[in-house]
Amino acid sequence: MNPNIFRQYDIRGVADRDLADSAIDSIGRAFAAYLVTAAKIEKPALILGRDIRPSSERIYKALSRALVSSGISVMDIGIVTTPVCYFAVSHLKTAGGIMITGS
Repeated sequence: MNPNIFRQYDIRGVADRDLADSAIDSIGRAFAAYLVTAAKIEKPALILGRDIRPSSERIYKALSRALVSSGISVMDIGIVTTPVCYFAVSHLKTAGGIMITGS
């Protein structure tokens, strides 16, 4: 996995090069482990949103599989803007949210 994709508040890389399904799987499992062990959240639920880019659906599916297989409840809010994702996290009172976007 390319270590240069990790930033302070997000992950940035070229979708088909840096964000292959195997990398997405590892990221999803690591985030799930963090929620359960470090953040000590029992039965965490996450919001997942995505933009309309062609790669977003593939990334969503790989990430969702990794999270669900790690015991995370995933709430798919579909194709939305980032502010809608923020609103959903607050309104639905989930442990957090992930917005899949190229910007």
